[in-house]
Amino acid sequence: MRHPRGIERILVVATVLVLLAGAAPCAASEAARLNNEGIAALEKHDYAGAVAAFEAALEAEPTDATIKRNLAIAYNNYGITLLGDDKFDEGIAALNKALEIEPYDEELLTNLARAYNGRGVALIEAKNYEAAESYLLEAIRYLPSESAFQRNLAVAITYRGKAFYEQHLDAKAFYTLREALQYDPQSASTLMLLGEVCYKLQHVGWALYYFREAHRTDPERFGTLEERIERLEREAAVEGEFERQDYGTFDIRYDGDLKDFDLKALRENLSDAYYTVGGLLGYYPARRIVVLVYSPEDFAGIRSMPEWVAGIYDGKIRVPATKDMKDLEVRRLIRHEYTHAVVGDLSKDKCAVWLNEGLAKYMEYYKLGSGRADDDPGALLKKQFRAGKLVPFDELQGEFIKIKGRDKVSLAYEQAHSIVSYIVDAYGMWKIKRMLARYAEGEDTTTVLGREFHQTPARFEKAWLGSLRF
Repeated sequence: MRHPRGIERILVVATVLVLLAGAAPCAASEAARLNNEGIAALEKHDYAGAVAAFEAALEAEPTDATIKRNLAIAYNNYGITLLGDDKFDEGIAALNKALEIEPYDEELLTNLARAYNGRGVALIEAKNYEAAESYLLEAIRYLPSESAFQRNLAVAITYRGKAFYEQHLDAKAFYTLREALQYDPQSASTLMLLGEVCYKLQHVGWALYYFREAHRTDPERFGTLEERIERLEREAAVEGEFERQDYGTFDIRYDGDLKDFDLKALRENLSDAYYTVGGLLGYYPARRIVVLVYSPEDFAGIRSMPEWVAGIYDGKIRVPATKDMKDLEVRRLIRHEYTHAVVGDLSKDKCAVWLNEGLAKYMEYYKLGSGRADDDPGALLKKQFRAGKLVPFDELQGEFIKIKGRDKVSLAYEQAHSIVSYIVDAYGMWKIKRMLARYAEGEDTTTVLGREFHQTPARFEKAWLGSLRF
């Protein structure tokens, strides 16, 4: 998912105001002397010294307008200097002092607004989005006509919404992103993320609306969005009349006209997946997982994938209905796709393909077998190993859907399953959980294998092959 569009920095420029040097009531007075000291300090860019001199002068002549004006200028320039040194809070405090003295000066108002914006931008970059919002709201309060401040606030709010989305707090994400649109209705990033949230919540019509708006607003940014909109239109046509049933963690949607569809058996299979996978990985999603059940014909129409694909997890579990939902093959399929949902949560959708698919296969076979006549998933590996045709580990890290040839795809799945079995047998499922956590932190496979096994990918592959003892 793409990040919200860039924040906009607006520089605070020193206000050029005329210093009133000779207007003090008595040139020989102490106030006039201090005022002249302040002017001399300003000319040397000694703004702290200028502030001190003008404050002392104002203490001597509290009602003198000239000294007040010069003190405001000194505070303004001192504040700008502090901002240039990234001392945002001190700079803002100095600019506020200037504005207290000259509350209606438009240039001072502008500088203070830009200072709040700069602080907000820095906080966005530090990922402190809520604090950024408070500073950007102040910027808008002082200079409501500046659209860049509005856009920056939308960026901060969008990031907060994105965090809710990643935590599966979908309702919070939705309302937060809608708030962001109030400040920047043309933010393609916000619109796109709203589409994702609505799609995840199975509000397909709203998802289509936001995706279309994102594409209209910035047609070049999301390269495959047109294709996704077309696919979603096909899904909406099929799913528009689906019936719904809530079942624990699952939001089940299905075609009510399906013949011989056993909803009770589907629920049993989902329960099996929930407790089997959850028990092994120690994780039970708090979020709702959408499960869509299609007729075989409709599944083929929305799939847009090779015919060998029996089920899909793309943020939702999608499976075709069969006459006997109690069949072990269906139970394995549900486990497989549900495992992808759990892996996505635990790895923040960053898991390597070989581990994701291998773990799905592991759960699919767990205490159910492979479904083969000899019930030996390793038989294929032995045969291909002897023929020197195993899929290289580098290829297992790419999308299996892009592998050409059904036999090679089957081999890739079995290799991935074998690698996961090797890890679990040698170390335990806790090692898999640690690997998923590392992927969630953004580590790549080379780093994960290095930190968990102290091996390069090549040495790891060799160790796995050595464990097979063909």
